[in-house]
Amino acid sequence: MSTVKQWVERSGRCPLSVGIWAEAVGQLDTGIAWPALQMFTTPNEMEITSRIQDILIRASNVFVSEKDEAPSGVQFPALRTLNVCFEGHFWDVSHVTDGNFDFVTAPRFLEEIPVNAPHLESLTWRGFNCTQVLSNLLHPPSNLLPQAVTLTNIEIEATISPLECFDILASFPHLRYCVLEGIRKTADVQLSFHHSSLDVFYLAHLTLIGDFNPLFILNKLTAPSLCVLTIAAVNGSNIQSSSTLSSFLLQSTPPLRELRITNIHLPEEECQKCFRSIPTMEILDIYHEHRNRNGPKVNGILDALLMRQPPFNSTAPFVCPKLRSLVIRGDVVAPDGVLAEFVEGRLGETGIDFCLEKVHVEFNEEGHNIDKEKVKELTRKAERLEKKLVMRVFHR
Repeated sequence: MSTVKQWVERSGRCPLSVGIWAEAVGQLDTGIAWPALQMFTTPNEMEITSRIQDILIRASNVFVSEKDEAPSGVQFPALRTLNVCFEGHFWDVSHVTDGNFDFVTAPRFLEEIPVNAPHLESLTWRGFNCTQVLSNLLHPPSNLLPQAVTLTNIEIEATISPLECFDILASFPHLRYCVLEGIRKTADVQLSFHHSSLDVFYLAHLTLIGDFNPLFILNKLTAPSLCVLTIAAVNGSNIQSSSTLSSFLLQSTPPLRELRITNIHLPEEECQKCFRSIPTMEILDIYHEHRNRNGPKVNGILDALLMRQPPFNSTAPFVCPKLRSLVIRGDVVAPDGVLAEFVEGRLGETGIDFCLEKVHVEFNEEGHNIDKEKVKELTRKAERLEKKLVMRVFHR
């Protein structure tokens, strides 16, 4: 610890970035990690805490110990980034109790850091129970200013309710990057359906993952700046989409570049509506992890991607003309030859406006000899037209 103190003293008045790893069992008992953390988070070291701009804490279960009584109320006026990660059993069904994941509660003083950092810009909270952290952020004490203006990045991987998702998006209107992983269907789910619509004007990256249908959240949002959207249903969830996604895209008209969907079935008509709404899309990634269920119907997706824009004739551009990467994985169902027909159709005779660089499809059955035979032929044709194309066809 004396060496650490010397480093800090020599830093003068320079901003500090603090990184503490306590992953190995027994590491805290060596007298290194915990004293180091106390050194940077106690009122007696206000000269130090006032200079801290970044905190990264990565911990295992040994971090949650009887040594939890660090002083609270420490102020971090310069803190911009807080990253707290508990290397536990996130989304491990063996740790479910009464339908809820048994997340470990973080030390109290860690939960208080965000609300004591009035200029916090980025918060990452993984694995630890996030109930108290969200309560502190969404309902701060009256003597403290909320981070409504400064917080632009938030990433939470812990059990979180749909209503809490709405509250986060509503409370921090300047969010640009939002990842909410661990959304669970709870008693407040009906409340979320009646939540007023939200305009999240600055939001550019949104990830919603959980065993709750993320489309219900999208149904209440307008995100005109969204560039990256990831929606996923996990732990056995298999969502049948109606027109929610296309309605969200039509209402938001975002400059969406990446769309990633897991375990949410999109009928062909819904695909058509979606693809017409996002001419800026460059990456489409669809994954379906469930065997022996209705996986993504590749022919419906590919047929939708072969649609033309107005005036809908053979010379009109395809929908999603900037599409560079198409990945469809999991329990994929399609007639043999449909994939090759899609690539050949987009490539055409001249390859004009052909942007595809990567096509990766995993079928759920053997065969697909036509598709496999066409891979080399289409790759060579793309090379002749001076186009870069990598095609991969697999079966599970």
